[in-house]
Amino acid sequence: MGLFSGIAEAQISERGKFFVPGFMGRLRVKRTLWRDTVKSGAAFIVEFEILESNSAEHPVGSGGTWFQKMSDRTVAMPAIKAFAVAAFGYDRSDREGIERDIAPNLDDVLTHAVKSPDDNEFSNCEVLLETYSKKTQKGLDFTQHIWSPVAQA
Repeated sequence: MGLFSGIAEAQISERGKFFVPGFMGRLRVKRTLWRDTVKSGAAFIVEFEILESNSAEHPVGSGGTWFQKMSDRTVAMPAIKAFAVAAFGYDRSDREGIERDIAPNLDDVLTHAVKSPDDNEFSNCEVLLETYSKKTQKGLDFTQHIWSPVAQA
């Protein structure tokens, strides 16, 4: 065995282009991923094409990434549900529609989305995104993502 035994099977890690605080824009979903990362553990990741933008750091036509750590599911699950609701064209205030039309199948839809990252129910969906900076309970900076539908369901 050589010093680099197993390197042929190693995956080259990709670095996302995360949205900066103050971003506002319209995005198209390119693919959805599930990764077990060394630093952050399991994560749900969505890669986007930027269709409209107010940010020089995220110009139209470029890509952007949303990375949702799964370590605290009480934080992760509502964040992912908010994304899914917006991607499917629902306003977060439409609780009846969400519970009737989205919630019952969301586990299956998300599972399929990470097993078929390039071809799933989220592929080519458009969402609006607004981000802002806030402090975590530990006093660290965090970029909050607010998802909205492009159009009503």
